[in-house]
Amino acid sequence: MQVITIESETFQNLLEEIGEIKSKLDDINKVKPLSETWLDNQDVCQTLHISKRTLQHYRDTNMLAYSQIGSKIYYRASDLESFLNQHYTESKFSSKKKVKSNLLIPVSLCIYVIQNNLYKTFRLFLLLKVLYPYGKAKLNTLEVTALSQILGYKDKREVKKQLQQLQDLRWISKNIKTGYYLIYSFDRLRLNYQWSPRAAIECYPKDLNNVYALTGAAIYTYLHKYFWSRVAREKSVRAMGRTFTALSCYSSIYDNPAPIATTGIEAIYDISKASASRLKKKAQKAGYITVKKSVIDITPKNAQIAATAQKYDLLPPGAYIKAGKARLRQIDMILPKITLKGRRSLKRYSRGL
Repeated sequence: MQVITIESETFQNLLEEIGEIKSKLDDINKVKPLSETWLDNQDVCQTLHISKRTLQHYRDTNMLAYSQIGSKIYYRASDLESFLNQHYTESKFSSKKKVKSNLLIPVSLCIYVIQNNLYKTFRLFLLLKVLYPYGKAKLNTLEVTALSQILGYKDKREVKKQLQQLQDLRWISKNIKTGYYLIYSFDRLRLNYQWSPRAAIECYPKDLNNVYALTGAAIYTYLHKYFWSRVAREKSVRAMGRTFTALSCYSSIYDNPAPIATTGIEAIYDISKASASRLKKKAQKAGYITVKKSVIDITPKNAQIAATAQKYDLLPPGAYIKAGKARLRQIDMILPKITLKGRRSLKRYSRGL
């Protein structure tokens, strides 16, 4: 038996055309319809998009039942539908196949986005990853218009500009012959940029409206884990005038906040303190992290010394006066609300290429 494979969408279109033929015949005849709707050669060829020779082959091999009166040949619509159902094969891109809606974004990519101020371009890239999970997209005029509406742009030229920037960054590429865009995997980006760290954060479609906060959460969550990993490795770490020990995080590191300074982020990742502070506030507002302010009272016990220090502004950096008392702001304690995941190593990915 010959097997005919068609995609789900094409199969549904064929069934709709058969239904339309049934209704058209009823309208044309304007008589009480028969218990069965009969189609002639021309109707079947147009519905299946096949030649008369192919249709004759189906008759000769008894693949399709028919009725012949003289030189006229007719086919039941129900037999035609059964014929299609018998030869129906599920496409590998069928909707029955589950597609992961979440993305595992490498923390290294988030850091790169922050360092180069690529938030808008990054948001478009994540949207493409969600809408085209198989990594291939035509991106015709209609699709570009839809993308601009989703992203809130008034002009679709903004999307085209960002698509070109994504190509320059080597995050996507365009096949000149087919016109399709290839959307690279995160591991492909890690290989291109030689980002060896495997740490990644989960991103869901709802997070696309909080890309700025998400990138901030990524860097603070990563540094939070790094701090407690250092504590576990060195047994104890001195910070903020106190000692953090491995016993402090015996239950789970995600139950214990860690001191993370914006000055440390500036020194490690070359991200300004102002940017690090804004990212922290956005991440906190979005609910990705919690921030506990730490302030100590440094008011001198001698009232005269305190008055002199306030008069001549002799307070140390980071100190301020509130309610007549000198206070010193210490490093904020950060507790992530999201967890880090691990992507596969670059060696393992490169072996699979």
